[in-house]
Amino acid sequence: MKVTVLLAALLLSSTALTAQAQTTPSARKTVQPKPRVTPKGATMKEGFMMKDGQVMRTQSGATNPLRDDVTLPSGVKVATNGTLTATDGRTVTLQEGDMVSPTGRLTTAASVAAQDSLARATMDKAKSGKKKGKRN
Repeated sequence: MKVTVLLAALLLSSTALTAQAQTTPSARKTVQPKPRVTPKGATMKEGFMMKDGQVMRTQSGATNPLRDDVTLPSGVKVATNGTLTATDGRTVTLQEGDMVSPTGRLTTAASVAAQDSLARATMDKAKSGKKKGKRN
């Protein structure tokens, strides 16, 4: 009787091990990233940026110099010489580091620098342990 129970236990444990050994993980696909052409220092996701005296256009992850004047869906015109013409006729010349979104919103390099310095000051204040609030 003991031999029969021992054989039954051995048989059950061996079938459980073979069932586990036969399961294989699914094969993973490896995807190669698309090559991107980006100039050094450009951080634009989509839109236009003045870089080294040229208007650069980032579209679908690729950054290339602007070859022809572009009219955006909002009516804003971006020229190859860096002139931005609004729908009301006002013109602005892009400076180094200025960015224009695909919707026509202009972000100057000076405003980005100011936002960065404010964010850095806020982080430094948080790290130093100083709390905002009223002083007694």
